[in-house]
Amino acid sequence: MTEITLAEETIESLRQDAEKYKLFFEDAPLGYQTLDEKGNFIEVNETWCKLLGYDKKEVIGRNFSEFIHPEFKSHFENCLDQFKRLGYILGTEFEMIKKDKSVIIISANGKIAQNDDGSFRQTHCILKDITKQKHAEEAFRKSENEYQQLFHSMTNGFAVHELVCDESGNPIDYKFLQINPAFEKLTGLRAVDLIGKKAYESLPGLEDFWLEKYSRVALTGEPVHFENYSISLDKFFDVTAYSSAKNQFACIFSNVTSRKKTEEELKIAYEQLVMEQVELRKKNKTIKKAEIDLRSAYEKLITEQVALRTKNIALKEVLGQIESKKRQLQIQIQNNVERIIKPILRNLEPKIDLSDKQYVKLLENSLDDVTKPFTNRFEINYSKFSPRELEVCNMIKNGMSSKDIASALNTSVYTVHNQRRSIRKKLEINDNKTNLLTLLQSN
Repeated sequence: MTEITLAEETIESLRQDAEKYKLFFEDAPLGYQTLDEKGNFIEVNETWCKLLGYDKKEVIGRNFSEFIHPEFKSHFENCLDQFKRLGYILGTEFEMIKKDKSVIIISANGKIAQNDDGSFRQTHCILKDITKQKHAEEAFRKSENEYQQLFHSMTNGFAVHELVCDESGNPIDYKFLQINPAFEKLTGLRAVDLIGKKAYESLPGLEDFWLEKYSRVALTGEPVHFENYSISLDKFFDVTAYSSAKNQFACIFSNVTSRKKTEEELKIAYEQLVMEQVELRKKNKTIKKAEIDLRSAYEKLITEQVALRTKNIALKEVLGQIESKKRQLQIQIQNNVERIIKPILRNLEPKIDLSDKQYVKLLENSLDDVTKPFTNRFEINYSKFSPRELEVCNMIKNGMSSKDIASALNTSVYTVHNQRRSIRKKLEINDNKTNLLTLLQSN
């Protein structure tokens, strides 16, 4: 009876141990799996199932390669061969595909369990989800690459420094920790001569201004922006400084020497411009006075022009009257010749000898020559021309072109053409065949 009781207690103890082992196995914080020699699943724990979203029955018997990303299948085969050869794996990484098709990255550690004869029995592996860790590492690498790319490609000078203090904590110098290529280009200094060295040792004659500015930034953490001239480098710099770590500061700067020189030149040019403007104001006052005098003279000239225009109108009327009387006199002379003298000559002709008739004819022809101008079309319309038209007629008669006439009268060719049309109209020339020059020259 005692032996039976002892056996039952032993069995119960083993059962309880099995339950504990099962709880430990199923609820372990890491995924657990066992594979056979071909890589097929023998067992997985609940943590493994939760990690990838499967039930056990969906996993047991299937090959591990079915749950990893296709790009890692050859990697798995190589790792399995190495696993069996070495008897263990440490930190082997795979991309596994969860049931919802999302991808996680796992790190596997494991050992090979052997049979009594030393042959392969199964694998024992624990899987850790390192997806967040890998993403963080990738983000860090990307950030580091971007920083290095920016550090080496930026056009601004960049440097990181560490403050050097005495035993009392008072700043006495600063060391160069990092320098980018733009720093060397903008300052003419070499990184190899500065990295790890103190500023006052590397740059003899360095002004205390720089240490005062930078130490305040490193000790207080307050950033600062300023422009200053470096006597030792003979350059102007635009600087932004900030605290990058305890007792450290970083500087981003640009060489603004060219801009500063331009600003100084502009300042001198501005002062010169102000002086020129003062002189210009004085000249403007003189010009303004001259303008007033000129305006007064112009108004006087306008008054005289109005008076002259009035006189020209009166003169034109007088000339018109003279021409009218002259024409009347011409007509009267012509009429008297036709009415009085020519009838006498015609009555006299039959009564005189044949030898004397030629003198009568000569006298008649002479009378015709005397009165002929009175019948000329130009002379008949003479009184209708304005003084300017008479000038144009005279210039045309003397062979001057419209361009020459316009130049002589200080007017436009267009105006001369209008005057020529007016003359033709007053001479009653209605056709384009009659040449005005020829007609004027024939009278």
